[in-house]
Amino acid sequence: MLETFNMFNYLKMIGFSNAELAENFQTIEKANQNINEFLDSNPNAVLRKIKCTYLDDEKKHLQFNIKMEVVNN
Repeated sequence: MLETFNMFNYLKMIGFSNAELAENFQTIEKANQNINEFLDSNPNAVLRKIKCTYLDDEKKHLQFNIKMEVVNN
């Protein structure tokens, strides 16, 4: 059974509050789906880095910069 990456757990681990997770649910869920689809379709893929930034001072627009690479064995 393949395990999937859980963006919500990752963000919780790095300090996001439940309120922040709820407020940005759609953005986080879309990123989570994209990551897991990429990892599923590329068995040698490695998730290297996730950078989270807000695009505004009010912290309403969350953006992710996700670095993944496919390694050849």
